[in-house]
Amino acid sequence: MGYLFKHNEVSKDFSEMKDVIDSSYFKYSSLIISLLGFYYIAVKLVRIFNNSKLNKLNIPSANIEIGDNNDKSILNHHLDEILYFFEVTDYNTVIIEDLDRFNDTEIFTKLRELNNLLNGSKQINKKIVFIYAIRDDMFQDKDRTKFFDFIIPVIPIINPSNSNEIIKNKLKKLNSKIFQQRILLMMFLFLLKI
Repeated sequence: MGYLFKHNEVSKDFSEMKDVIDSSYFKYSSLIISLLGFYYIAVKLVRIFNNSKLNKLNIPSANIEIGDNNDKSILNHHLDEILYFFEVTDYNTVIIEDLDRFNDTEIFTKLRELNNLLNGSKQINKKIVFIYAIRDDMFQDKDRTKFFDFIIPVIPIINPSNSNEIIKNKLKKLNSKIFQQRILLMMFLFLLKI
């Protein structure tokens, strides 16, 4: 039976390697490289766990739930500052527009809660009114009365068919002869509101 390695030959070739491995330079270098590797792994793990949160852990025989729930909305988080703003200023009206582009009625629920909190606050000695400018088709009949106290529909009076006359009348009042008739006729098709 033959040997896979010739022990004497192998030990001669690696005797120089053994001296390098036993040297203090190699030991300190490997220690530093290992510590840098552990540091890199620790930093990566901290970043991973910092971006995630653990609220509940289910094991087949146990259920662990952490009580601190950090799912605060931005309104709840800054409620003190909002209250302070209305306390020290004379403003009593908030005008909100273009919320209908999100197609989410939950926004209006939160704003209604905020309005109730502001009007029920003992710090503010005035009534705060919220005015919303939204599309008419955003809510159905029941939801309209749920969210709003008053509903004022705004019907546009200018459209491409009547904008010609309205602009001419306004320009006559201003005594303006800036635009030529041909340019005005082309512009009227694109004017929807003034």
